[in-house]
Amino acid sequence: MKNTWKFIQEDILACWIAATVAVCSGLAWNSLRAEPLPLTYMPKEERMQAAVERLQIADVSGPEVPNVGENAVMEVPEYVSLEEFRVMAEGDDVVVLDARPEIFHRLGRVPGAVSLPREDFEATYPQVRELLANGRPLVIYCASASCEDSALLKSALVKLGHSGISIFKGGWAEWKQAGLPEEVSR
Repeated sequence: MKNTWKFIQEDILACWIAATVAVCSGLAWNSLRAEPLPLTYMPKEERMQAAVERLQIADVSGPEVPNVGENAVMEVPEYVSLEEFRVMAEGDDVVVLDARPEIFHRLGRVPGAVSLPREDFEATYPQVRELLANGRPLVIYCASASCEDSALLKSALVKLGHSGISIFKGGWAEWKQAGLPEEVSR
């Protein structure tokens, strides 16, 4: 019985040592990454703010955003109704932005909407920056009236120098419920 207990103690010690080595190795590997993974949970507002800050640092020599200062676009309402949004989306005077995750954008979207998902903002923004900097007003929608991604996206764009931004609060749910046209990626 004494020998059995000794083997159990040795096994527990070996497991503890292996776990300690694994945790230390993981922390060391993470610290060597170009962008280390956070070790604590960050709310999406903080993740979006961190992404904006990284974009501002990385984009110091990027092209000017022309819709700020003297070249500011016309005043736009903070929120638009379904009918106002429908008219905007049917015209060429605004850029419609879809703040939903890319997969939902591909499965169905407002015709002509550009995907700028909140969750992949840092990677997607550089690809659409010039389109957003053309001086046209921007209107953002996300999944539904309870979705806060549109507001987070608007805040990020304002911090990056864009203006003339409206939000369609009803989002994709209201658009689809109204039976309005949709576009799907194939």
